[in-house]
Amino acid sequence: MPADNAWKDILERNFQDFLAFFFPAAHGAIDWSRGVEFLDKELEAIAPGLKAGRRVVDKLAKVFLRKPFRGRAEAWFLVHVEIQGRGGPPLDERMHVYDYRIFDRYRRQVASLAVLTEAGERARHGVYERGLFGHGTRFTFPVVKLSEYRDRREELERSRNPFALVVLAHLERRQARTDRERQAVKWRLYRRLFARRLRRRDIISLFRFMDWLIELPEDLERELKTRVVALRKEKQMPYLAWFERKALEKGMKRGERKGERRGERRGERKGLRKGLLEAIELGLNFRFGREGLALLPRVREVADLRRLRALQRAIFKAERLEEVARTLGRGSRRPRERRTGR
Repeated sequence: MPADNAWKDILERNFQDFLAFFFPAAHGAIDWSRGVEFLDKELEAIAPGLKAGRRVVDKLAKVFLRKPFRGRAEAWFLVHVEIQGRGGPPLDERMHVYDYRIFDRYRRQVASLAVLTEAGERARHGVYERGLFGHGTRFTFPVVKLSEYRDRREELERSRNPFALVVLAHLERRQARTDRERQAVKWRLYRRLFARRLRRRDIISLFRFMDWLIELPEDLERELKTRVVALRKEKQMPYLAWFERKALEKGMKRGERKGERRGERRGERKGLRKGLLEAIELGLNFRFGREGLALLPRVREVADLRRLRALQRAIFKAERLEEVARTLGRGSRRPRERRTGR
């Protein structure tokens, strides 16, 4: 996954947590009950061709203040967030250009915020100045460097904010020198992820993010994922890691396509039903193991293709096996009681 997609995904899913962790003053001023609207396309149009070197991602969000601003009841404003890696043109100048172009476009207050993922200790950011013959401009904005968290590990370990794990992932990845060390780092991060009992959406976002941040050779990645699946089952956590979802979805679709090909060749529903049954068996085994496979005799009694497709979707989305069993029970007729003759 490209860097911009990984950061974009976790920012959009967890924007409130992002501001709460890195910029608490901005977080506290926002009325989160009014929601967030991301203006990515508008941001691209505002500054076309503005090169940013190794910028990871930038976002423009429309949010509302808790209290009216300068007499305006509908006090919405814009938050411009930029995540940048090492190198590239000066951050300070670019943030200034974005700031005045955004204000010129919307005529609303703009909060410009930046996070530097790879900045060195000597890097100084947050101020842009220029001037000549008594005329001058000075623009300031808050900047957070992830390297500043190196001495705050206890705080990161205690925090339940998902971005605490994002920072830990960056810090620990830098210390790893070999593939085995990187695998050990990734495993520790996954264990922390499970231990924190975060929201399901946070779990999926962080899995995706860590998979991008710490790349491993295929054999070590496969070995690690096997350990993760075992850990999930040990902790009795019903949700799937994002890579498990990907593999399951791929396998179930493959089973259904196989059935469709059989159906086309034979010109009958039998092939479609067989493919769906194969996909359902794969899903039950992957999600719930032996307990899931125990439902197969009942599944094989279902002839209606619509019910089988509904069951396939339920397996993919369900938190617990009981939910799948309820879906299986819907639409089924009660068996007729046998009459005993005299």
